[in-house]
Amino acid sequence: MKPFDPQLYAENDERGRTAVKNWLVNRGCRVEDFFQYDVDLIVKKGNRWICFVEVEVRSWDECRYSTIHIAKRKEKLLDNAMPTFMFVCGGSLRVGYFCPSRAVLTSPVVNVPNKHMAQELFYDVPISRFTKIDLLNKSY
Repeated sequence: MKPFDPQLYAENDERGRTAVKNWLVNRGCRVEDFFQYDVDLIVKKGNRWICFVEVEVRSWDECRYSTIHIAKRKEKLLDNAMPTFMFVCGGSLRVGYFCPSRAVLTSPVVNVPNKHMAQELFYDVPISRFTKIDLLNKSY
């Protein structure tokens, strides 16, 4: 399993959370950081908490692949009592993709060598399971 990288966290966590928070707030949601279970955000609509959100920022600006890889180590963050959504943001934070955690957890698991690990397991989630969004669009 990939060890925690404080530099990657510092470079991406806050800016990814902020981009997704702003997008959700512009759609009438109340959003708060949620650290209790290590999930990134908790979302309220009206008077009711409705879901958790996990956020990742990628090096690409827009996904040009047929699948998006979500690290298997994230599964503990995606299986919650409330619905949970996975948001993947392009590096420029202009474009994002989101899907329900069930789409991630029911996708095939593949071993993908990458720049951080010689071997790491990922959910291989078809891009068709994600909804593409314009993170800068402030209207409903």
